Amino acid sequence: MRKALIIGELNPVLMNINQCLINEFETQMCEADLETIKKMRKLLQPDLLVISQQGIDGKEDVLILDMLKEKMPKMPIVFIETVTAKNHLSEYERVFPNFVLLKRPIVKSKLVNTCYKVIGEDEKFAEKSASKAGDKKDAVKKRVMVIDDNPLLLRNMKHLLEKRYQVFIATSGEKALDFIPKKIRILFCWIMKCRVWMGVRLLLKSKKIRIQRIYLSCF
Repeated sequence: MRKALIIGELNPVLMNINQCLINEFETQMCEADLETIKKMRKLLQPDLLVISQQGIDGKEDVLILDMLKEKMPKMPIVFIETVTAKNHLSEYERVFPNFVLLKRPIVKSKLVNTCYKVIGEDEKFAEKSASKAGDKKDAVKKRVMVIDDNPLLLRNMKHLLEKRYQVFIATSGEKALDFIPKKIRILFCWIMKCRVWMGVRLLLKSKKIRIQRIYLSCF
């Protein structure tokens, strides 16, 4: 299965993008931070980058693309703009050989088809279109949130759990609060250090989230 690194602010939009692609690619979400992107690039070695502009401040999107132009000039990229975005990124379609700009809102089929097309495997889209039975099976998976500030641990935990669970990640309790779907009961799995304990307490006190189970492991 091809690997897709999904870059952006950890918000519901990024979560929806991940849900659209999780059955088609081995996905990994990543914060829109230059250093974090560099680390996750080396760790995951993705075949595709999907970047969400939603929630990215100022000209940070340009900084990210300039870094990718220098470090990964041949990387296939799907960049998802906000509804109100200006066309200041069109120049990158000439810079990168496989670069596609999409504007929200986007239906799942178009996003998946574009991702396959940008990596040169658009014929697979028809072959791997999820059946209704497959969608139903995925819908009943329990959801797991893994929280840690170590990208390597997050990656390893996701790999161990994703066969049985739908796995989401966050680098702190505070970020998890903004990232978790409020109307869904979620199974939490937390691997963390003491310095994020304040974020844990914040999650536990939140009345907006129903916590089904919590697993704690402190170093």
